[in-house]
Amino acid sequence: MVPAQRRSGRRPGGEWVDDSFVYGPVATLLLHLANVVLGNESWGTVGTGADSYAVRHLGVATMACVGVLATATLGRVLLRSWRWGVVCAAALVVVPLWTGMAMVNVKDTPVAVGYTLVTLALVLLVGEGPARWRLPVAGLLAWSGGVLAVGVRPGIWPGIAAAYGLVALLLLLRRPGGPGPAMARLAVATAAGVATLVALALVYPSVFADPAWVLRSVFSSANYRGESTPRHTAPVQVFSVVPTLLLLLSLTAWVRAARRARPRSWRLDVTSTRWLLLGAQALLIASLAIAKGSQLHGLRQMLFAMPAVAVLAVWALSRWIAAAQARREEPDAPVAARWGARVLVAAVALALLTPTAVQARLFPYSYGYASAFVDLSGAVTSNDYWRGSYRELAPSLTDDEFLVCSGEMIAAERTYARLTRDGGRSPVERSRDCRTDYLSPFGPFRSFDVPLDEPVGTTFLMASSGSTEAGRLCTDLDEVTRHRHLRVHRMSVLRRCQLVLLDLPGERTELTPEGVGSEFLMGGWTGNPAHPGVVLLDRRGDLGFALPELSDERPLTVSLTLDNDVPVEVAVDNEAVLEVEPGTGVRRVAVPAGWGGVVEGGLVITLRAAAAGEVRLREVQVDETSGGRR
Repeated sequence: MVPAQRRSGRRPGGEWVDDSFVYGPVATLLLHLANVVLGNESWGTVGTGADSYAVRHLGVATMACVGVLATATLGRVLLRSWRWGVVCAAALVVVPLWTGMAMVNVKDTPVAVGYTLVTLALVLLVGEGPARWRLPVAGLLAWSGGVLAVGVRPGIWPGIAAAYGLVALLLLLRRPGGPGPAMARLAVATAAGVATLVALALVYPSVFADPAWVLRSVFSSANYRGESTPRHTAPVQVFSVVPTLLLLLSLTAWVRAARRARPRSWRLDVTSTRWLLLGAQALLIASLAIAKGSQLHGLRQMLFAMPAVAVLAVWALSRWIAAAQARREEPDAPVAARWGARVLVAAVALALLTPTAVQARLFPYSYGYASAFVDLSGAVTSNDYWRGSYRELAPSLTDDEFLVCSGEMIAAERTYARLTRDGGRSPVERSRDCRTDYLSPFGPFRSFDVPLDEPVGTTFLMASSGSTEAGRLCTDLDEVTRHRHLRVHRMSVLRRCQLVLLDLPGERTELTPEGVGSEFLMGGWTGNPAHPGVVLLDRRGDLGFALPELSDERPLTVSLTLDNDVPVEVAVDNEAVLEVEPGTGVRRVAVPAGWGGVVEGGLVITLRAAAAGEVRLREVQVDETSGGRR
């Protein structure tokens, strides 16, 4: 991810938000270009309509299809058979993680496709064949793949650089095909690499034109937000998301191939270089990430390795099948040997067909797949991290209830606040209403006209993954289910929850764009680290807190530190109590006895701007009256 201030060249103090990122820059730019060409968006403006989203989904799916074709071609070149090339493509497609990401993942899928194109290009480039088309095609593939992979995830550059270095070593030392052809291939590889860097620098000069930042990107990617992952996480996830039979057959084939390998002195030649290129894509970055304990939220972040792993798996299986067929042809072969090859082929076919059938039952949510190991263990899995199935909950939504998507549970209360879980966005925006949020998964499928004076309700709706707990104050209203293996899995669920307010510590709370006091915000706020306080987003913002030490039989005074350039109406528990004229300073709100009309023992405060303008809230303080404590 590329910070926005890096993209724009602005420095702290300018109009930027610290946790705002360009997510998958080159892929996002390509999808935006497609929407501009089709008339769904104007240049520089991101559309949120159904057509814009459809183009993005189809664009990522098209990239995934290119990756499948590249995998098939790699199989054809390395296994010398289009039949095995098709099997390589099938081995990739039947892995639900690949297919599931193919329409929703704008980052990991393009990186995997780009990396595979670079590997294919370099495999073609080092060949000794006389085909004239090889050099220009290889150069184009290397350039486009490099721009896509590094332009989406800069931290992937060490793997691609290692591949280029290996090819340069072969061409300089061994010169396959003779000095002239070898130097021509080296020139094409060099030109493709330089053209990749130039293209990236032209697309985002403030990022990719800074070599020091690009070099450091691998470490920032590995240490994103200071998080780390235990080394066993990735291997465990392999067994969790890769189809069981396919995984077992592949592991057995690899072990068998390793045991039967003939020891010989290794030499640098075309064949070994080609397989090293494939092995580097499959293992280099992934192994380094595991060894370092880099942050890993899912195996999707290693999706770039899967095309190469698919080819390696098919290679091992092909050797196993060939050996079984050769043994069957022996004159004195036992009956078991005669049937061994057929049984093995049938097992491979079953390993490919079974996950395909499971994906069909999960459609279109293949990313919710878990292996038979997981289902047999009864483990609870997060079935819809991507929130794609939420669309099926849209008919059950009401127009007049606040909506939370992916809510966060209050551990002490065992229920939910009107807050989304931490998803990497600004903490002051975690309270946004999912009906109107620009990141809402319901946006393309249903529109809401939320009035400015809508009262704060005693309940709210919450859409979340089906694996989440219901909580003690929530009731299930609707759910989305799919069959996976022999079990029915709940992808997502819609609940109605009772509004709960968190206790206000002391008599006051500061509100900052970094998140101090954000747990009391209830929608309608944003913030900028360059300026203090939180700001109304769409002329309306709510906040609330519980006051367990105060009696609702006594009046209160609430002091709001406000900077506003437009008139503001202040309401307490949905009742207007004060009109604030434009200005800066502390505004005191008299709250009569009997407060707590929305939530017993708590205050809900609403600020409504009379017109578009800036309304900034810095601090809230509750002043008790004499005898006000319980």
